[in-house]
Amino acid sequence: NRPAPVDYDNYYGLLERDYEKTKANIATFALEHDLTPGVRLSNTTRYGYATRDSIYSAPRFAVIPSDPPTTDTGLLVRAQPQSRDTVDKILLNQSNIFAEFETGSIRHDAIAGFEVSWEKSRNQLRSVTEGDPTDVFAPDPARPWDGEIVDLPGEVVRAKADTVAAYVFDTAHLSDQLLVTGGLRWEQNKSEFHPAPSQTTLADIERKDSYLTWRAGLTYKPVHNLSLYVGAGTSVNPSIENLTQTNPSEAQGALEPERSRTYEIGAKWDGFGGKLLLTTALFRTDKTNARTPGLPGEPDLVLDGKQRVDGFEIGATGRITEDWQVIGSYTYLDSEVRDSGTATEVGNRLGNVPKHSGSFWTLYKLPQGVEIGGGVRYVSSRYTNAANTRKVGDYWLADATVGYDINAKTTLRVNVFNIFDERYADALSGGHFIPGAGRSAVATLAFGL
Repeated sequence: NRPAPVDYDNYYGLLERDYEKTKANIATFALEHDLTPGVRLSNTTRYGYATRDSIYSAPRFAVIPSDPPTTDTGLLVRAQPQSRDTVDKILLNQSNIFAEFETGSIRHDAIAGFEVSWEKSRNQLRSVTEGDPTDVFAPDPARPWDGEIVDLPGEVVRAKADTVAAYVFDTAHLSDQLLVTGGLRWEQNKSEFHPAPSQTTLADIERKDSYLTWRAGLTYKPVHNLSLYVGAGTSVNPSIENLTQTNPSEAQGALEPERSRTYEIGAKWDGFGGKLLLTTALFRTDKTNARTPGLPGEPDLVLDGKQRVDGFEIGATGRITEDWQVIGSYTYLDSEVRDSGTATEVGNRLGNVPKHSGSFWTLYKLPQGVEIGGGVRYVSSRYTNAANTRKVGDYWLADATVGYDINAKTTLRVNVFNIFDERYADALSGGHFIPGAGRSAVATLAFGL
């Protein structure tokens, strides 16, 4: 229940086997037209076609080590192959109409629109020889591998998702000091998931859901540079996420969407003639029907869980001088499992939700078109599961940038990330984590015509 004490530079895969080839092609057509001085029409159509052909290694202990480790456990790591041979397609269209108009003494800024999308995914299953295990502390990625990679005829996983949505939002200026914002979004999702014939623990799933979500808010400006606001809204989370089956039971089928409610109160202050912007907010998000294991006699997965996150955030953006800019933010999250099919989880923190996180960044313009900057990012410790039995530590990261204006239209910039090569856990899962990126640098040349 803690990270293995190994070098983060270790590679447990097989250089003779593992690879990844990806291609992404995206075409976008966008059109805007002013129908009248107060009415604007826009339309965006996009088509995407992406392929991924990869075989990579998921490190897994060949023998579960004892605690403390002993020599008879072996401490060997398997290079468990993970194969992807996928084709993903998406076609979407979004149309909006923006309108500014008045009803009596009330001024309105409104938007109405609709969107449609079609997504398809195909994954060809393959048989991949695993290869020999390697030592956990001194892996040999160049160890011999004479296995094979074979497509399994007819073993294809297919999924699709079609979405239709319509929405309308309006901001009504009741006066210069009082604004009311509200909107509705209706959405219909139709999803299908078809496992390969060999995936006998999964079943064909087809599900169609329609739901209405809303958002409302009230803003009061006691003075022109201070805004006080309250807001609330709802959202949903479909059960077939990322075109992947999320249910463990073959007979159960797809669940209804999870539903969440969010409440927020905050303030924004723009002071010193626009040189300092301060923002702060208190918020609460409740998931009212979270997925949770069923009790004895119930399906494997049910929507009887409840989760809550209470939070606070503050941010500042300002210019100390004409050439010196600073940006800072801090977020506090208090998460809780309020109800669960696993009784020992009740009262625990949610997995992968840090209590504290924040960042600070500063930029300074020097003479001759040179700009320098740097900052830090912080994330506190997190549990990897709702049982709160696995935990990863906190981390600080430092970044820096140097830019140079070659001329009025051309800028050269170098960004260095994680300057001190901090080793930290980035993406978390149940029994493993993905290490965060080490020290890296990106050079960018931007120019206009």
